[in-house]
Amino acid sequence: MFSSNDPSRTGIANLIGVTPLRLGTALVLLYQHVWSQIPLAFQALWNAKAWAMIDLFTKAGLPFSKFLALLTVAVAALISLGWLLGFLTRVCAFLLIPIALGSLIVCNRNGIPSGSEISLLYFFIAITVACSGPGWLSLDALFRRRSRSSKKLRYNF
Repeated sequence: MFSSNDPSRTGIANLIGVTPLRLGTALVLLYQHVWSQIPLAFQALWNAKAWAMIDLFTKAGLPFSKFLALLTVAVAALISLGWLLGFLTRVCAFLLIPIALGSLIVCNRNGIPSGSEISLLYFFIAITVACSGPGWLSLDALFRRRSRSSKKLRYNF
């Protein structure tokens, strides 16, 4: 099926895989979108302070805007940490898909074109990671290697 000259099966492409995409996206998601929103979410939850994300969700016509905003930040934080560690990578990718589509709706209804582009990029990156898996540098790959080695017959009688 594959020839020996297929670059996707040999060399650097096989070694690197989707790992840089997963790690880079996780760092950008955590640094640009989650890290700055965590204290604001905390203040909105416990001190009932105003938060721009709740206003954006309300202007977009979404119900339960405060709950959705808090849930979005919490799930995005878990997704970025999961992708950084490579733990439950495909589950995190499937969780990011509805968040990216929801942010696309919010950005389109509020007239934020750059936010729409970013949402689409996260959507397609999540689909790529969900289809490709975590790559070699991940806890998922480590657990997979350990489970394969533990299934081998250790003693021959």
